[in-house]
Order: sequence, then structure tokens, then C-alpha cells
Amino acid sequence: DQPPQDHSAPWDWVAVVLAGGGSAAAFFGASELETHPLLALIVFLPLVAGLVMIILLVAYEYWIRRPLMPMRMLATTFPVAAIIVVMCAGAASVALITLVGTALQTRFDPTHLAMLFWPEFGAALAAALLFGALFRTRFVPVFVLVGTVALAGGAAELTGVVDGPSALV
Repeated sequence: DQPPQDHSAPWDWVAVVLAGGGSAAAFFGASELETHPLLALIVFLPLVAGLVMIILLVAYEYWIRRPLMPMRMLATTFPVAAIIVVMCAGAASVALITLVGTALQTRFDPTHLAMLFWPEFGAALAAALLFGALFRTRFVPVFVLVGTVALAGGAAELTGVVDGPSALV
């Protein structure tokens, strides 16, 4: 039940530049980690610059009168805890998928390995539909807890994936 966004609001170029530049710099630095050590200038400087720009963005959004991202409202306990859970679950799921793919790349050809991950698309769609149905209810924390437990269970199951059949994936 939020009012529509304010179409007469001016562009916040400071926020756009900080968000875009910070994200681009951090992603570029992270992409260079594949071929360079962490303290190499081509890695370290973009990572630090991206981090500084994102921190400046959050501080800027906190102090301006009409922010794009309402940092003052997000500074309460519940959104912070939810954001931390989502970030950890996202990082864990990406890491888990990468580790499984790396472990199985010697056992299966790339096409077969890619096909093993097709059910993820359906699961993501089902989760999005369920989240949409539960979004304005009191069951969102339960949904998050069930998803986190499912992720942990999937990680526990996939520890045997290297020696198990492809149906295990």
C-alpha cells in the first residue's frame, strides 16, 4: 500500500554515480582475482574504490532529504537482520553451485553438467511465486527459515555428490 513513486523527483546523479561506479569497480576488481593476487593493484584498488563508493552512497542516502533508498528506515533491526540473512544465503547458494560444478566437471561433459542444473530455474520460479503470495503476510520469516534450512540440507546432501550419481544433483 505504498503511493506511486514521485515522477516529479529530480535525478539524484550523486547516488547514480556512486552506485554504478562502486558496483562496477568492485565487480571489476573481483573479476581480476581469477588471474591476479588480492594485493595486486589491478585487484586491490578497484575493490577498495568500490567499497568506499558504496559506503559513501549509504552515508549520502542516509543524510539527504529525499533519498532514493530510505536508509533511515532500513537502519532498524528487522531489515538489517533480513538483509544479512539474504546476503549470506545468496553467497552460500552461489558458492555451493560453483563448488558442485567444479567437483563434477571432471566426471561429466559440460552439456550434461549444465542440464543437471535446469531444475534450479523451476525452483527459483516456484520460490518467487510463493514469496509473492506470502509477501504481505506474517509468514515471510517462516519462508526465509525454510529456505535457509533447505539450503543447508542441500549443502549437506551435496557433500556426497563427487562420488554419487548425477541424480543426486
